[in-house]
Amino acid sequence: MRDENRPHVAGTKRLHLINDIQEGKIYFFKRKFGINWNFWYEQIFVNCFGYNFFKAVNESFGRGPDILVNNAGIAESAALTKTGDELWQRHLAINLSGSFYCMRAALPQMIERGWGRILNIASIAGKTGAPYIAAYSASKHGVLGLTRSSALEVASKGITVNAICPGYVDTEMTTRGIENIAKKTGLSADQAMESIRKMSPQNRIIEPEEVAALALLLASEEGRGINGQAINVDGGTVLF
Repeated sequence: MRDENRPHVAGTKRLHLINDIQEGKIYFFKRKFGINWNFWYEQIFVNCFGYNFFKAVNESFGRGPDILVNNAGIAESAALTKTGDELWQRHLAINLSGSFYCMRAALPQMIERGWGRILNIASIAGKTGAPYIAAYSASKHGVLGLTRSSALEVASKGITVNAICPGYVDTEMTTRGIENIAKKTGLSADQAMESIRKMSPQNRIIEPEEVAALALLLASEEGRGINGQAINVDGGTVLF
């Protein structure tokens, strides 16, 4: 049975917070969802990996979040022999260390309250490998290890930690990937998109709403039995 004293998604007034490394996205969400959202713009890999964000939340609202979604990420490609130190460190800093520092900042209050949800947005690249994405793939493999280890630490405290592993999703990151494929191969944008679609047995890319639907379940009280998992949203690509 659900403890009525614990926060849950359905029917509960929540504090909605967005923190992003790209200021433009903040204004997009503000226009889309209205003024009841609270926004911070923070260079995660510069400003102590989320410290300023959580400090601002606590000072403004007197508490930290019940639900943390680590979604900030980058993806750049290069042959391993041409992967410079800056590219390597940038991927680890944003994709892996960013999640670690945000989790470390959020967990103490979740433990104190006896309830919390952490969702790390990883990638199917964290379960497989592919040429020219060594830094990206390594960082996402690390996110899965971080997710599984921390999930076991807090499993008895009313907190779950899970990872979502999307395939190609219809986002700006995929658009940039298509542009990069076209530039390096001479394919047109349509041909590059078709090559990505063919990676999936469903012959399509994933819609953002499909990832969001899973995130809502994992963030809910109904998702309390799902812990330490890395769930693919890829149309079966990993099996293909």
